[in-house]
Amino acid sequence: ETAALDARLQLDPTLEVMSARRSELEEAVTRANFQIAVAAGLDCEAVGDFECLRRRAQEAESILAEQSEVEILNERADQIEVGQREARALVEARAAEREGRWRDAARLFAEASKIDSANVGTAKMLARARRIRDLDAQIGSYTSAPDRLSSPNVSAAANKVAAEAAALASVAPSVAERGRRLETLVRDWSTKVRVRLLSDNLTMIEVRGVGKVGMTLDRVIELPPGRYMIEGIRRGFKARLVTVDLAPGSDQVTLRIACDEPI
Repeated sequence: ETAALDARLQLDPTLEVMSARRSELEEAVTRANFQIAVAAGLDCEAVGDFECLRRRAQEAESILAEQSEVEILNERADQIEVGQREARALVEARAAEREGRWRDAARLFAEASKIDSANVGTAKMLARARRIRDLDAQIGSYTSAPDRLSSPNVSAAANKVAAEAAALASVAPSVAERGRRLETLVRDWSTKVRVRLLSDNLTMIEVRGVGKVGMTLDRVIELPPGRYMIEGIRRGFKARLVTVDLAPGSDQVTLRIACDEPI
């Protein structure tokens, strides 16, 4: 019909009735094409394809601009994309949890929470992941420098961290196991090592940074694991300095500290 009207109007452009009909038909075709594009967009929405949905929205807008349907299609595309990003972050976060990658889990839960800050469940999982991540980091700080555990204050703090990790065994078994190893380290580094000092009862003996032992022939002292410098001094004789490393769980160590070389 449009083609026929075009042919008649070419012969006589002054035919107002035919011209009006031609405009009506053109508008109807435009509206029909617009609705086809919108319907195609809804099909894309049904299968969760937000990229396809945006393309159909652009197609519809190119046919008829400033239509509410186009705005709705774009809004739904945004909703689908955001929902899929959140779901993907949650899936990856839970996988990181299962694999004991708590730093990654905390990051991914934070990403999901940023997308949907109103999701209480995600917020709880984020808080838990951060707590376990921080515990794991604390355990690592102690196990990487275990000599600090010979300090009573440090060992008490480490035991507290290990106990918190143990309480999470069902959720974070790898972290709980690291906590158990930390408890063992604390126990080893808190157990003093026996040091037997043999001398001549003329040499003044001192453990630098710890205190004086005095003069003795045979004395046993106990020291926490660590490195020590034991010094012997006697008037008129060269001083004697011995460095000893006391490893956790060591058997008794025997040292002879006697100044017997005249100056």
